[in-house]
Amino acid sequence: MIPFTNIKAIFAALSTHLATTIIRADQAGDAPAYPYGTYKITTDAVESAHQNYITVTEGTNTHNANVTAKEKTRLSVSISFLDKNKIDAANLLANNALRWFKSDAGYAVCKANLVTVQLIKNDIQDRTALLDTAYENKWGFDVFMDYVDAITDTIEAMETIEFTPSPENVDGATITINEP
Repeated sequence: MIPFTNIKAIFAALSTHLATTIIRADQAGDAPAYPYGTYKITTDAVESAHQNYITVTEGTNTHNANVTAKEKTRLSVSISFLDKNKIDAANLLANNALRWFKSDAGYAVCKANLVTVQLIKNDIQDRTALLDTAYENKWGFDVFMDYVDAITDTIEAMETIEFTPSPENVDGATITINEP
């Protein structure tokens, strides 16, 4: 899973670039003043375990081993910009946000947060909705956010191995192998 601190950092940078508030969609509380943006995680998928990339390295003690499994997570994120009165303001913000994700600045922010962003479609969609008696102008697009999480465990060295004699072992002596 992508840490939420990384996701928040990306949208905070986008918010600063656009000079517009961006919040997580469908949250309790009052909405900010128009125009503003929202993001909503619509799916959170983790690759199956057999696709994990595993490496083994020597631990701090030369007889230990560090086992690192890298797991890829992919989020689908829906990004929208809203304005109650100006359809062109919401559309402009959505277009500028899309350009930011394609820009070197947007790429640098995502890379610094260990996230790779891929556009699902290279277009802006009209997501306008009727609220009671008025329309809320909404324009947006969807992206995939990929993240590779690394989990490292240390496997301690075995200091001794002891074999229990079997019925075939007539002398019944215990065999002990010590660490070299």
